[in-house]
Amino acid sequence: MAELTPMFVLISEYRRPIAEVDTVLPRHSEWVEAGYEAGRVLVSGRREPPVGGLIVAVGNDREDVERWLASDPFVETGVAEYNVTQFGATDFPKRSPAFDLFLQKT
Repeated sequence: MAELTPMFVLISEYRRPIAEVDTVLPRHSEWVEAGYEAGRVLVSGRREPPVGGLIVAVGNDREDVERWLASDPFVETGVAEYNVTQFGATDFPKRSPAFDLFLQKT
């Protein structure tokens, strides 16, 4: 059996008013962009209604991801907290053909 690739669903919840969250948003966005460039972040976005966000990421293990999350300006300033769910993605990087169609439309 193939080894499962450790993947993580990271769901943030804002702990401060949205106006305060938005003051940290530019630094958080830079942090997320660096995650994309490093190949750690696969997809991300703000939840609707805007009560937090969601990131799908890869990492070596949960501790690795939690160390990385600690460097998020949202976490450093206390405006948000994350719930971390780990799962093993089988046949990585297999994905649904519907997802490929979605990517072509964006």
